[in-house]
Amino acid sequence: EARATTVGTRIAVVPLSPCTVVSQVTASAELERVDKEGRFFVYKLEASLENGLKIGWGQVYRAVVDVSKFMQKA
Repeated sequence: EARATTVGTRIAVVPLSPCTVVSQVTASAELERVDKEGRFFVYKLEASLENGLKIGWGQVYRAVVDVSKFMQKA
């Protein structure tokens, strides 16, 4: 039986506003879409300060891979 996992293939982040080192930041990730075959996933990201100010957003792309094949290539 083949084992599968996901690996990150791309991260795109857009910073909107700076924050201090001691700022309370809330981050969220939501599955935005999956391709027809169920092999590729795109997550939508958002980060905000405790006062609600959105400080960044972006997307993370992940792909399903066979663990054995992936480790052979690593």
